[in-house]
Amino acid sequence: MSGPSGRGRSARPRRTSLGPSGQGRSARPRRTSLGPSGQGLSARPRRTSLGPSGQGRSARPRRTSLGPSGQGRSARPRRTSLGPSGPGPRSSAPVGRGCQNVRMSRPVDALDASFPIAASIALDLIRRPEVTEQWSSPSALPHLSVGGLACHLGRQAVRAAELLPAPSDLPTLKSADNHYERAAWVTEGSPDKDSVASGPDEADAVRGPADLHARSAQALEEVGDLLSRGAARDIVPIPWQGWALPRSEFLLTRQLEIVVHSDDLAVSVGVPTPEFPADVFDPVRDLLVRLAVRRNGQSALISALSRSERSRNISAF
Repeated sequence: MSGPSGRGRSARPRRTSLGPSGQGRSARPRRTSLGPSGQGLSARPRRTSLGPSGQGRSARPRRTSLGPSGQGRSARPRRTSLGPSGPGPRSSAPVGRGCQNVRMSRPVDALDASFPIAASIALDLIRRPEVTEQWSSPSALPHLSVGGLACHLGRQAVRAAELLPAPSDLPTLKSADNHYERAAWVTEGSPDKDSVASGPDEADAVRGPADLHARSAQALEEVGDLLSRGAARDIVPIPWQGWALPRSEFLLTRQLEIVVHSDDLAVSVGVPTPEFPADVFDPVRDLLVRLAVRRNGQSALISALSRSERSRNISAF
């Protein structure tokens, strides 16, 4: 046989087929398919898909999504959050930077919420008819009348209303613990009869129960308003001591006064001591324990709480 050019070939040539240009190809060429440009591709090319520019890409590209400019992005981009100027990487700024104008920390928020509750419970106790009926009778505290004790209890909300919005240039102690460590009355013991009689508690008691009820209720309303609208200062002065405390620590000292003197007043008039919720009671309990340990030592506290056969009388004050 002769080929197209007349030259002799083997009697059993490989079968041929005509390609696009008419030239002979192997009878068993690799199967081809036409790509976007019309050029022959491998019969088993990698599967392709068209990208945004129309160019062929791998059939298994990374999944993409369109970004703000319409350009392809990885299907699992880094999650973003909006900063002050717009989109930005989530890790581009430290957590909490957007909250720098928040004045109150978590513990402060807790005392801001619990103190009005404590003062409200104290007011309910002060208003009890048993207190009014025994107003001039001796209380459970030496030299102090029931009326004087009730006025001392009600004064805690009054003090808070007066001092929470007040500016301070006094040195600031770190904690309520420091406050009680330095307060002179803690180590002086119970005041004598003359000191009590001439003090502010008995002077207020002369004005009667109705006056105390009105003053305490008004103070409680003012305190709630100051704390709820953020008008209370971060640093609160205690002028009669000569120092200031962070607001949370100041409120803790007033809360301790309320819890302790509520028990005094309830015992004085023969009614059950009010039950305070955990948010009120727990911080006071913890502070009293720390003060008792400081004054009496760990062993005394452990014995008092766990060994009745060798327990000693201990007190935080």
